[in-house]
Amino acid sequence: MVYYAEKMSKYFLTNILIITFTLNSLAQIGIKKYVKKNTFPIITIQPDSFDYSDIEAIGNAIGNSRIVMLGEASHGDALTFLAKTRLVKYLHERKGFNVLAFESDFYSLNRKWDLLQQNKLPLDSFYFTYNIHSVWTGCKACNNLFYNYIPATIKTSTPLIISGFDSQIFGHYSTKHFKNDIDSFLVSQHIPFTQKESYKKTFLPLIDSIIYYNQRDSLEQILMISFIDSIESELRISSILNDFFYQCFQNLKQTTLSRLAFQRNKDLTTGTIIRDKQMANNLNWIMNIKYPNEKIIVWAHNGHIFKNPNYYNSMGSYFTKDSSVRKTTYILGFTSKHGSFGNKYFGNSKTQDISKPERFSFENWMSEKINYGFVDFKKYNEENTIEREHFYMKCLNYENYWTDWTNGFDGIFYIKEMIPCIGFK
Repeated sequence: MVYYAEKMSKYFLTNILIITFTLNSLAQIGIKKYVKKNTFPIITIQPDSFDYSDIEAIGNAIGNSRIVMLGEASHGDALTFLAKTRLVKYLHERKGFNVLAFESDFYSLNRKWDLLQQNKLPLDSFYFTYNIHSVWTGCKACNNLFYNYIPATIKTSTPLIISGFDSQIFGHYSTKHFKNDIDSFLVSQHIPFTQKESYKKTFLPLIDSIIYYNQRDSLEQILMISFIDSIESELRISSILNDFFYQCFQNLKQTTLSRLAFQRNKDLTTGTIIRDKQMANNLNWIMNIKYPNEKIIVWAHNGHIFKNPNYYNSMGSYFTKDSSVRKTTYILGFTSKHGSFGNKYFGNSKTQDISKPERFSFENWMSEKINYGFVDFKKYNEENTIEREHFYMKCLNYENYWTDWTNGFDGIFYIKEMIPCIGFK
């Protein structure tokens, strides 16, 4: 009987494995067929195209969403920037999106935009001092957006409002004014710590240590955190919770913690998670406090907007944790099959070739006749509520990753052959 039981157990186990493999294979064929049958060709990505009929499919998929996130596989994707510029114009002109929030300095962009609206600053200084990260302002593919379209809308009754949600403090305006504004804010709260000698002699000068391009040792970062903790214990947080400068103070804290993780332990994962969580907090503040009645476009890397917490904790996953926010947010990732990418303002300035796609990959399902295309994953997810299928895609710095991508993006914009960014003189 023991022998028979063991034999039957092996028999059933073998059959279960066969059935599981077969079901997984059928599921994989399902997503492949869906992508092939539901790819909408896009005629052009040129921002000066005024006929939006070819991207109406994207508009229909977005529906009544209040937040639309536009990603990029790398920060060196010239054609993606062209496509995103065209989508920004479409969303602004046809779908009522009036705020464009960048993966750039929260303090600089929000503070400086307010001053710009009060006619206290010229428009040129808003862009050319690199308060928006130079990976975009320095790329020729973004010229139409920054130096033509946005300035033109400011003169209209429906300007495209510029904002930022990155917790990193690096903008040109921040280097000149962040410390003084934080000082003014804390002094206005009448807390005892601001009367201490260490406040002016040590704390305020240490603020410079968290500026993005400065490299200070970890002991200074630890000291900064101890000061921030002391200040927080004295603040009446309930009365300033929604205050802009309190949000900036939180960015100071979280950016210090993130940089400390990088500097002390070379801990890229922990540092990135800290940053992404605070970016989600900043975006929530923009959505609920500063612009509660506006529809918002988010411009960022695919890795930040990706919303599958089972893969890793990104800004997108934190931001959409609330089911009501998730329902009103559409996340559009970008990927490419061939070509190269690169940007002299980000990391290694050398142009890199895009890796070859794996056999069972999203990019290989695209017809060679399609140069640009769109696939709506939200429709697929509505029809497949139980299981999320895994497949390869190259939307994170063009490396092949195997995961349930339909749980990370609501749609994908496909560009057949990418080209790198060219700087402008």
